[in-house]
Amino acid sequence: MSKRHDSVGIKQVVRLEWYDYALEMLLDGRSADEIRSELDNYISERLQTGGYGERGEQTYTKAVAQIMKCWVSPVRELVEFRDRALDYAKSREKGTRLGLHWTVTTAAYPFWFRVAEQVGRLLNLQSSITQSQIRSRCFEAMGERSTIERSSRRVIR
Repeated sequence: MSKRHDSVGIKQVVRLEWYDYALEMLLDGRSADEIRSELDNYISERLQTGGYGERGEQTYTKAVAQIMKCWVSPVRELVEFRDRALDYAKSREKGTRLGLHWTVTTAAYPFWFRVAEQVGRLLNLQSSITQSQIRSRCFEAMGERSTIERSSRRVIR
């Protein structure tokens, strides 16, 4: 297994429209450098809550890096997988690609799946759950580390 399976890696909340924006540029044939530059400009003025405002460079560059790792510049072992997802995306409308974004995010960041798995297990047991229940389950499965707490909160958002 590669290091990505041991890494948490989720550093920022990334909005669906940011994923869509990157995917559209990739489908248009833009280069990785062009996409990174456009995402830097696009996300630098957009807040994680969906509004507009100033953001620190470090916060939006982390969000850009996450998107790049998922769609634009995946690790070598995921390039073929990403290419198949791109082929599928070409035949789908922009608003129907949430599942694709989840899929490439899960592949690039297996931690994403681990949190979703805990959510699913809890929802199988009860009709509503809290963030603290999810975090507790994540701690049980992955160890009680501050990165687990922060990153699981980002995944939930």
